[in-house]
Amino acid sequence: MQSCLSSLVIDPYVTVRLGLKRIVKTATIQNTDTPDWGLDESYDLANDVSKLVVHVKANSSAMCIRLSPHKSLGYIKLDAEELAAGKELTGWVSLTGRTRLSREKNRGQLRLFIKFTKLADLQVNDPNVMPCYWPVRHGCKVTLYQDAHTPQGSLEPSAFESQGLAVPETVSAWTDIYEAMMGAKHVIYIMGWSVWVDVVMVRDGDTAAAMPLGQLLLKKAEEGVRVNLLVWDEVLSTDLPFFHSTGLMDTKDEQLRDFFKNTKVNTAIVPRVADDTAKNSIAGVSVSGLFTHHSKAVVVDSDADGSKRRLVAFVGGLDLTYGRYDTPSHSLFGTLRGVHSEDFHNACFSITKEYGPREPWHDIHCRLDGGIARDVAEYIEERWRGQASKKLQGALVDLDDAAVYVPGTSSTKDKNTWSAQMFRSCDERSAHMDVERGGLLTKKGRLIDKSIQRAYVHHIRRAQRYVYIENQYFLGSSHEWKHDRHKDAQHLVPLELVLKIEDKIARKERFAVYVTIPLWSEGPAADKATQEVIFWQYRTIEMMFARVTDALKEAGSTAKATDYLNFFCLGNREEVPPGEDPGTLTGESIPTPDEILLGKTRRHQIYVHAKMMIVDDEVIVLGSANINERSMNGARDTEAAVGCYQPHHMLKRTEEGQLGGKTAEVYPNGDVAAFRKSLWVEHAAVMPDVFNDPASLACVHKMRALGEKGWQEFTGEEVVTMKQHLMLYPYVVEEDGDVEPRVKYFPDTQGTIKGDDSLLLPNLLTA
Repeated sequence: MQSCLSSLVIDPYVTVRLGLKRIVKTATIQNTDTPDWGLDESYDLANDVSKLVVHVKANSSAMCIRLSPHKSLGYIKLDAEELAAGKELTGWVSLTGRTRLSREKNRGQLRLFIKFTKLADLQVNDPNVMPCYWPVRHGCKVTLYQDAHTPQGSLEPSAFESQGLAVPETVSAWTDIYEAMMGAKHVIYIMGWSVWVDVVMVRDGDTAAAMPLGQLLLKKAEEGVRVNLLVWDEVLSTDLPFFHSTGLMDTKDEQLRDFFKNTKVNTAIVPRVADDTAKNSIAGVSVSGLFTHHSKAVVVDSDADGSKRRLVAFVGGLDLTYGRYDTPSHSLFGTLRGVHSEDFHNACFSITKEYGPREPWHDIHCRLDGGIARDVAEYIEERWRGQASKKLQGALVDLDDAAVYVPGTSSTKDKNTWSAQMFRSCDERSAHMDVERGGLLTKKGRLIDKSIQRAYVHHIRRAQRYVYIENQYFLGSSHEWKHDRHKDAQHLVPLELVLKIEDKIARKERFAVYVTIPLWSEGPAADKATQEVIFWQYRTIEMMFARVTDALKEAGSTAKATDYLNFFCLGNREEVPPGEDPGTLTGESIPTPDEILLGKTRRHQIYVHAKMMIVDDEVIVLGSANINERSMNGARDTEAAVGCYQPHHMLKRTEEGQLGGKTAEVYPNGDVAAFRKSLWVEHAAVMPDVFNDPASLACVHKMRALGEKGWQEFTGEEVVTMKQHLMLYPYVVEEDGDVEPRVKYFPDTQGTIKGDDSLLLPNLLTA
């Protein structure tokens, strides 16, 4: 920057905006009017705006009192249409005032280079996400898990038999994690939002042989295994002699701290922290009080050839804590005296284990073997170096010691081999990052990795046939909402889905998006925070259906928006066991109103905690990241995810990237396709032929019919045991694209389906 303001001592920085969306905020350079920011970054964009505005500001407003507007040093305003048409801006450009009047000129110059690249010119057909901090690792093995435990036979056998398929051999996440930790000889790393020392991970069969997690970790540490726990410290939880608080989220962090005190287990229980410049400000309080460490990962060493060891990692949505153990059956009452007798959880109602029901929990996780496991471990190491105490900095193991560890890769010629890539949401306040690596962005001079959002955007853009999402939240793209637009949830995932559908409609090609979310986000449905989350979700989905409807009208199509886009939720209902009076509660304590009501209706949503996207039966992205700004931003909650595909099981494409072959030959038939069908069997309890072509209108109509059947069973007067769990989300999409709630309230609650803006809670908390 060259300045004409040398008589002033300024601390300049630069922002770049597209409408409401700020895409760049540089570091402040102190005491200079000739700064050099050295910024070289690329950003994914999906914004309907007329101008791109570069704004140079001074950080110390008292020194800029002569300038108008307050803190402003000057603007560069670029026409968005010209940039979209291919115009590049390069070299020295003069800054002007806000209105470009002559009296506002002579404010100095800024040297920059700006170029817009259209989607058609991007290499989106490549399944590898670039630029990215971690490259794709080939020759890996990936094991996919649905729910914490999947007993043999828990997925409806007749659904597979109807397709002439053998009932698949099931795998169980928590059993595999438990056995992997038991087999570790050198290292166990656990990174989590919550870790409960009393959780019993293996509960069927000989449960007496399975010790609680805390005892297991103590045992392994005594054997000489390096056990490191990196867990979120909720700032409102405390365990003082004169005061005890579990905090708002009851993550058991204080219990964890006390349990491993003065043991060989290393516990780094750390908060989300602001940097030194903000920790005493409102922004600093927001970071520590509103945001979390949300990543969930386990890394252990395992057997390899001879005496060598290899790393194995587990990543996904499952924390090793209470309330997560569940099976595809998602029992409400039947396991209260069994596998859930010492692990009861219900955060949606005022309920105890004496009466139930419990809150069913649906999640997705994976095991990673090969080079990708080392990348997961590196993320934990960088987080450890960034926030663990000085005393614990020497606790990391040298995982690159070739005398001990081998990569554990498989042949890339193996038809079942996997390629996998590590993604995260994190900034350098929480991790020591290598500035020389690719894929990093900056905000206020801090390094930020938001590769999870980049991965979602990339794979949606390369999608050809369909996208299937399961996620705990679904809100975003707030800069394009029809109403209540704001700047606090501007990630691109919902908008990219709509843009893909719009493109397919214009091309007269089939495409389908299926999204499975909770009936409402965890907590009492009528609570202010829950209602605001639901309101942002409603605004997001309202925008999506309006745009799809407009695209159909523009194309002259008579199709419905729901032929392309659909939202589902999951629920369960259990009849009263034979011989038991449905109006009688058998507990010893006085039942709460919720216990009385749910004892009669015998129903509960299945809480969808999964964070997963499947694209075209070839790519799966899964991890800890929700589809909200907290998870996608990179500077809010910290997250971990992986993108995985099998190179020998990809869509058939021509050199131009379009699909080739007949419909039946298009879809891959590898493990990603099998996992998607297994999830649909869990939810729908059937596997009709149309499930083989998710993009087809027949499949969309079948899924909607199943969802309608599920909703009727869930809400009907007659209590029935639900064989299927899939339900249409209770929105009605009108012909003009408007979205209205099917009924006013969620069943058994006073929480509205449309939600409500609290006007009091900060958007940063709920978005």
